[in-house]
Amino acid sequence: MKYFLIINHGRCLINLLKVLLLFFYLFSSSVFGNEENTYKITNIKINLADEDSNFARELAREKAIQSAFSRLLKWILSQEDYKNIFFIDKRVQELEIKNFVSGYQIYNENYNNKSYSADFTVMFDKQLLKQWLVKNKINFSEKKLSSILIIPILEINNKKILWDDPNLWRQLWQNEFKGKHFIPIIFPNGDAEDLINLSYADVSLLKIDKLTNFASRYGMSYILVTSSKISTHNQDHYRGIFGATIITENKEENFFKDRTLKSYPGEILDDFLLRAINIISNEFDDYWLKNNKQNAKKIYFKVFYNDLSEWRFIVDTIKNLNEVGEVKILSLSLNEASLEAYISYRKKSDLHRLLRNYRIDIQSNSENENLYDVKIINAQDDNDKITNKDKTKSGENSDILVIE
Repeated sequence: MKYFLIINHGRCLINLLKVLLLFFYLFSSSVFGNEENTYKITNIKINLADEDSNFARELAREKAIQSAFSRLLKWILSQEDYKNIFFIDKRVQELEIKNFVSGYQIYNENYNNKSYSADFTVMFDKQLLKQWLVKNKINFSEKKLSSILIIPILEINNKKILWDDPNLWRQLWQNEFKGKHFIPIIFPNGDAEDLINLSYADVSLLKIDKLTNFASRYGMSYILVTSSKISTHNQDHYRGIFGATIITENKEENFFKDRTLKSYPGEILDDFLLRAINIISNEFDDYWLKNNKQNAKKIYFKVFYNDLSEWRFIVDTIKNLNEVGEVKILSLSLNEASLEAYISYRKKSDLHRLLRNYRIDIQSNSENENLYDVKIINAQDDNDKITNKDKTKSGENSDILVIE
């Protein structure tokens, strides 16, 4: 009897250790995954005139939050729902938007003769916003955005510049957007290999074969070509023709046709180019978000596993899928867990294919059409499937036709 109690005591300790490890993993996912619960909207430019400097920053902050919130809802709501809550039932006007704000940053701040200008980055709490949308029965969608490679080219006073320094146009694009933009953006290295593989003429003439081959070096399928043609009439007066084209799937999409801008009195070249960049980037944001939007469906997983390593493999695989917007752990025990996830897919077969590519078996649950049972596909499961196929081929179960 004493021996039996010692063995049982040892098993209890092992089970307790497993539970602690599982809950440590759950805790660490919640604590260290805060960035996943944040919408970060960058490049919010605010300019105020004739404002008292004591109140300018506060007013600019409020305008930046409103602008960022509007841009965010344009992304996650349908066009119809966006118009409804902003212009028809006007629910947003009664909403305390600041309650959703988890933080903000101010940079390039400038006071000058009763005028104020600054760039803002605003962070929103994703979970709080989604709770409000659900409570108000507003459907929303989201998808991890595809990265895009930006190639800026400059012609100034008939001098054509791509890789040669200084390319002020390229430098300003990089300074404004690299690492701080809602859409994942990548810039070329501008090294010797780039110089060999792509010329100014290749980009200016939009030679698609050259551009797509060039982008493959960076693992990119999408390219944004931004062009500027500047003529200087005197030291502080500039005229520019600006354009932007997206190259995708061996075709070009000219979303920003050539547009002529003139500098304001006293506007230096850097500020003139930045103004053009801001105009292009705003239209690019709207175009790219609209064309990358895909409906996300809320579904539930009942996860089965034998140990901690299987659990971590399953939940990490689901979280890292490009089609997954968010994963929430609802319950957790020694061998079973429940998950809630927002996943973008067109039909159920897409969902099955996504997980089975990672050797995760997924089966519809009879209790709920939005509930799925998932587990790791082991060698025995594969052998059973092969055996069943062999039996079918040999004539057994000949009344069943299997088409894959």
